[in-house]
Amino acid sequence: MTNGTVPPPPIARNNSNQLINMNNPSSDVLIPAVEHIAGRATGTTAGDGENNAATERGLPAGASDEVIRITIPVPRLNIPAEIKLSELSREVAPRVRAFVRDVRKYFDFVRGGNHDSIRCLFLANALEGAAKTWHDDWTNARLQYTSEQLLEALLIRFAPQIQTRELEALEKLAAGQHQMRANETVAAYHSRFEALIAPIPDLREVDRIFWFIRGLSSEFSGECATDHDGKPFQEYAKLVQHTLGVEARQLAKLRSQAQTRVLLRASTAVQDPAPIITDDGDLPAPELARPPVLVSRTVGAGVGVASIGTRVGPGPLPREQGRRC
Repeated sequence: MTNGTVPPPPIARNNSNQLINMNNPSSDVLIPAVEHIAGRATGTTAGDGENNAATERGLPAGASDEVIRITIPVPRLNIPAEIKLSELSREVAPRVRAFVRDVRKYFDFVRGGNHDSIRCLFLANALEGAAKTWHDDWTNARLQYTSEQLLEALLIRFAPQIQTRELEALEKLAAGQHQMRANETVAAYHSRFEALIAPIPDLREVDRIFWFIRGLSSEFSGECATDHDGKPFQEYAKLVQHTLGVEARQLAKLRSQAQTRVLLRASTAVQDPAPIITDDGDLPAPELARPPVLVSRTVGAGVGVASIGTRVGPGPLPREQGRRC
C-alpha cells in the first residue's frame, strides 16, 4: 500500500494464456479482447520492455491490452435425495450431462484447472444432495482415482447411456416430447426442435418436415400443412419460414383487433358521456313523467267528452275565432 491507495489484485495467466484474478479465480475472469484494443498510452518511452512486448504482439508501441471483466458462474449439481428411479432418465440425466460438460469447460480456463487434485476437490464441493452422498461412497471405496474417472462414474450412476443418443432422440420424437408448448413462439419451438434432432445425423428432409409439422400446435398445423399454392413442402427451411410468417400474420391480426376494440370503447364514451355527479356524491334523480291532463268537450246537450290535453273544466268550450256554429 502506497500513499493510502490499495494496490490492484495480482493477475496471472493460466495455461490458456488468459488473465486470471488470483485472489478470486472462480468468479471474475479477465478475458483479453483483442478486437477492442484501444492503444492507450502507458507513459513509457520507446525501447522499454512493455513497448517491446506490445510490439511482439502486433500492437503499436505504448499500447496495452484492453480486457473485459466478466463473471463466470461456478457449475453445481444438486440431485434431491428422494429422487425416483423413473425420474433419472427424464429429468436428472440431462442435468447431469450438462453439469459434466460445463465442468470440463470450466477446468480449461480456471486457475489450477490443470491439476487433477484440485479438480477432484472442486467436484467434491460442487455436488449436493444424492450426488454428494454417492460421491462420498464412491471415493471412500478407492485409494486412487482421477477427476475424469469420477465424472465418468457420475454419468454411469445418474445418466446411464442405455442406448445411443440417436435412438433417444427418435424415441422422444415418437413420444411427442417435441410438441409445441403453451404460449411458445415459433422461433423457440424451432430452436428446441433443432436441438432434439441434432443427434440424428441422417435424418431425411421429408422426416424433418413431417416431425416439425407434427409438433406444431393446432393454430399452426392447419395453415402449415401446405404452402401458399396448396402443395406439400419439399424443403424444411421453407416450411420454417412459412410458419414464422403465419405467426407474424396472426399477431398482426390480434393487434389490429385490439386497436379496433379500443377505438370502439372511445367512441362509445363520447356518445354516452358520464353522468353528472351532485355535490353530495349521488347521481341526480331521474325526471318523473307528468301525468296526462284530461280536457272535456261539450257535445250536444251538455254531454262532456274527455280528451288528453289541458285541464278539465265544466261547461261548453269557447268557440273558435272566425268559426260560426
